[in-house]
Amino acid sequence: MPSGRRASRALISPLSRSRCHGRIDRLVENVSISRMYASAVYRISQSKRRIEISVNSPLAAISHVTGLWILIFMALSLLPGDTLNAYTGMMAVTSLGSNSKHVMKESSRQAIRVGGIIAIFAIGTGLALLGYSSFLTSFENFINVLLFFFVPWSAINLVDFYLVRHGHYDVQSFFTPKGIYGGIQWRPSICYLIVLGVQVPFLDQTFYTGPFVKMLGGADISWIVGFCTAALLYYVVARMSGQGTTAVDTPTAAEAGPGLS
Repeated sequence: MPSGRRASRALISPLSRSRCHGRIDRLVENVSISRMYASAVYRISQSKRRIEISVNSPLAAISHVTGLWILIFMALSLLPGDTLNAYTGMMAVTSLGSNSKHVMKESSRQAIRVGGIIAIFAIGTGLALLGYSSFLTSFENFINVLLFFFVPWSAINLVDFYLVRHGHYDVQSFFTPKGIYGGIQWRPSICYLIVLGVQVPFLDQTFYTGPFVKMLGGADISWIVGFCTAALLYYVVARMSGQGTTAVDTPTAAEAGPGLS
């Protein structure tokens, strides 16, 4: 009998051991799968967090990956481009006084340039601090404002060059206060102001929405209306006033003035 029990134990023991090993293997496999699932969920959540950081703030995403030190070099890399932008803005503003003897005087040019660049830098920095939290929206509004002001101006200049004067100008008279073009061209200036008013009902901005925008399904077509209206209005006014020439405008001696010498 003892020998039989030993024999049965010898027969049962391998089966029990194999079952036990199978259960252990399944347990280890389940634990491994659970760990893999947990790791995958964690990685997905981290990736989602990184994507949210990237979408909300590209600079935050970059600093999250490389560290805050990279922002110093990024700020320094912006200085050359910002300097050229400030210089261009200064030249655009000072061109408004290009027919002024004080502005064109050589002794004051350096001070005007340096002061203008500093002023443009200060204005740009102030605007950046005010709009950095919603940059894309602010930038889109800024571009739309540029369209509002510059499209009618461009239309008037194009009509004057191609249809009214046919490219014939006395360039020297642009820089003389009492030249043949005078200090202010009142007809195109009045046309420009009228067209700005015509554009307002079609304007769609964060600070103002025109009454016709809703009728157009939210579309801002103010710049299209401005271009067409400015071109047509100025052409009619120029023809009615007798402007236009097929020869180069020639100033008299009194109109020519001292020039830029």
